[in-house]
Amino acid sequence: MLNQLRVRRVSPKVVPLGDIQVTNGFGAASAPGYGIGKNGGTDNGRNKPSDLSIVPTGAKRAEMFRNIERAPEIILLYEEAEIEEKGFKGRAARFVMESGMLFVNMLYPSIGEMRALLESEYADASEPETMRMLVKQHAERTIILRVGRTVVYALAKQLNKEWDQKALETASSPESLSMAADDFTDTLQNVRRDIGRKLRVNRVVVGIPAATHPTPAANAVGEAQ
Repeated sequence: MLNQLRVRRVSPKVVPLGDIQVTNGFGAASAPGYGIGKNGGTDNGRNKPSDLSIVPTGAKRAEMFRNIERAPEIILLYEEAEIEEKGFKGRAARFVMESGMLFVNMLYPSIGEMRALLESEYADASEPETMRMLVKQHAERTIILRVGRTVVYALAKQLNKEWDQKALETASSPESLSMAADDFTDTLQNVRRDIGRKLRVNRVVVGIPAATHPTPAANAVGEAQ
């Protein structure tokens, strides 16, 4: 996603204040080179480029940039004491932009809600332990991906002039990440498909008779309500 969105880290800029001290050298991305001098001999004073990722020419790929934004380092927290220590108890995650660390609360209610829903739908599975393991993996992975994607889209706004630093912090705040984690219903279809394929069993639609087949419009209205 970072490559697709061309997300690049905002590099420090030179401030034209104060003294600037320089020393003799070949400069960044260059090394001693040899050329033809005015008198036909070699010219040792010329330099040649040594690092094309610093001074690229022509077409450039996102992967070539030295300052490409790195993917957040995801740290999963399962202990309530650790979650409280990081200061996001009751939230799904906390992203520290300076260090690029994404702490995820694995005790967040959305994970438990998703697990409970899926376990009730596949309660008739012939291998209950396998079913519960699959459900746990999918529930945790879904929430991690949802908060992670939200962070990536927040980072993508760094080069947008209309978004200041405060707006970026709001977009990646624990509250924003929590709302992204809460809205997991649109991922259930793919999760159910994978679980059903691995367990070779159909899910039980809780609260809806087997003979009833609601229309997509009715489903949408029901979800909104």
